[in-house]
Amino acid sequence: MRDHGLQSFAEVVAHYVAEKRPKAENERRWFRIQRKIHEAVRLAGLASGPNGRRFRHQYRIPRRVLSKASRALLRNLRRLGHSTSFEALFDQVHDIIARIPGIGSLTVYDTALRIGARLGLSPQTVYLHAGTRHGAEALGFDRDRTSISPRELPPPLNKLTAEEAEDVLCIYAADLARLAGAAA
Repeated sequence: MRDHGLQSFAEVVAHYVAEKRPKAENERRWFRIQRKIHEAVRLAGLASGPNGRRFRHQYRIPRRVLSKASRALLRNLRRLGHSTSFEALFDQVHDIIARIPGIGSLTVYDTALRIGARLGLSPQTVYLHAGTRHGAEALGFDRDRTSISPRELPPPLNKLTAEEAEDVLCIYAADLARLAGAAA
């Protein structure tokens, strides 16, 4: 975890908006612009962005594992395409790929997020997995929780979307731990 040296929750949000939000928006846009849902699902399963480059979160996952996930998702394309909420989509992606050795909770979330971008579905709660759990714990949330509402976060973090709050809890976990400790 990297401490960015930010001095308040407001600085954390401002840094995220200026430095990280554009990259996250570009990733979502990449999946939204795919003409066919089939292609968006294939690319999401492969964690593949523009120019065929793999997204950072899945960089260390062997290509054969991501290929297996992509094929499994494509076999369930109709089911995925009929999702009416991000939560339902997430549950389906989890059911389809979570048991594949090498696929963890972050990959399940990221894959659902990418497919959701194409389907126009966004999370309404902050999903807690690997990195986000550290940020949530730093803010005093119970380790056993699987999600939190953005409204439960301290101001101004509570003004972010659930997707953005997930990013902030992960990227700025060290800053949040230091700032929350200073406030205690």
